[in-house]
Amino acid sequence: MIKGKLEDFDIESSDLQEKTKKALKFLKSADFSSLGKERKPIVEGESFIFCLEYQTQKPKDKAAELHKKKADIHYIISGKEKIGIAKENPGNKAKTDYNEEDDYILYDFVENEEFFPLEAGEFMVMMPGEIHRPGCDFDGTESIKKAIIKIIF
Repeated sequence: MIKGKLEDFDIESSDLQEKTKKALKFLKSADFSSLGKERKPIVEGESFIFCLEYQTQKPKDKAAELHKKKADIHYIISGKEKIGIAKENPGNKAKTDYNEEDDYILYDFVENEEFFPLEAGEFMVMMPGEIHRPGCDFDGTESIKKAIIKIIF
């Protein structure tokens, strides 16, 4: 997991893979008003972006997710949320089997989960194999507008 403020993050000097660098560069210049729920390719066959608007919820009401083939970049346009992060662990309780077509497993319970705040202007990169629980509230429900980039590895 990598977390940072997009305006302060030095993309060029980071050790990130080229696909991730391209996605973060795209974020820096993106016109979010023209993006909606529909997937828009960034690099055809490699990455795409879409935006979501929703209300945060208590962590117990949100499923955690894991992707095996895709990395996620979550960028907060407005609002704030917490994202839970954890590693695969035999004590985790899966809610679904692995969906190969859509590349996800959902979890009801995740051991040793840590929560990190994410506010407007900040991003978080979750690589394949990192369990994450986005959309969790701080001290009550919050309206969120977020861009999500999926990078295919």
